[in-house]
Amino acid sequence: DSRWTTTGNKIISMYQPSHLATLVHAMQQLVESAARPLLSYKEDEDIHFSNLSLKLATDVIGQAAFGINFGLSEPPNNRTDTEEISDFIRQHIYSTTALKMDLSGSLSIIVGLLVPVLQEPFQQVLRKIPGTMDWKVEMTHKKLSSRLDEIVEQREKEKERGSKDFLSLILNARDF
Repeated sequence: DSRWTTTGNKIISMYQPSHLATLVHAMQQLVESAARPLLSYKEDEDIHFSNLSLKLATDVIGQAAFGINFGLSEPPNNRTDTEEISDFIRQHIYSTTALKMDLSGSLSIIVGLLVPVLQEPFQQVLRKIPGTMDWKVEMTHKKLSSRLDEIVEQREKEKERGSKDFLSLILNARDF
């Protein structure tokens, strides 16, 4: 259909080298911001690279996909979070750190490793039992999805979206 063709053409333009080049400066600022605290570490002090890379990846995705600077790579006192952003960040960090998808994660994951065909039925049942890891994953997924829906809804209402991030590009293409 012609609407999809128009939308597809607008989205494809986002992957052109000229557009990607405009993102380099923003990403460079995020990397520099993430690296700044490393200068204060002592030589014998451990650096938690997984935390650093998680924060940086979240900032890059937030900037490129939603046009939002979550500011996780910055020191906490430099951030100017709205309540919406703060709540999204808390949920995201919780989902990526506390809800591990390994053997310490959920019973359905362990069952899936032993008998793969039973993973889905176990997961469906365990999602309904409060307190289980599958239930926690489901609740976190719902909260994150709700937050993303709110971000999209808010951006839809904005008259001047720009087109530097993926969400704005999709919404602008849809409006034509």
